[in-house]
Amino acid sequence: MNSLRAAPPLSQSPVSPGIGHPGSDTATFIAGAPGNVAPPPFWPELGVYAWCALGAIALVLWGLAEARRERINLGVAGFALTVSFFYFSSIMDKLGRSASLIGLGLLFLLGGWALERTRRLLIARLEGGHP
Repeated sequence: MNSLRAAPPLSQSPVSPGIGHPGSDTATFIAGAPGNVAPPPFWPELGVYAWCALGAIALVLWGLAEARRERINLGVAGFALTVSFFYFSSIMDKLGRSASLIGLGLLFLLGGWALERTRRLLIARLEGGHP
């Protein structure tokens, strides 16, 4: 007689699988198997916002190089819009309602203050005044 017998499937195992065990959610997440519950990758989305922010900064630098106030203003506004869209689409989803609204208020107050201060310093430098 053959004394070897097959082990029961993991779904019928009396011991629950631990982290990294082939039947656990962690192993499924790491392996990327079908039925994965992980969210889609974050980096491609972040890359779009990074390119937009880089374009806005380039517009500001172009305005400084050619002494054009409107390019500086548009670059600062473009940077502010990029940060706002990033917050609404990527950060606000992950926080609770009250925390996201508090964060949004802080972002608008502190970010607006910092951007306006930077814009005024750049315009003053452009017009030959000392910042």
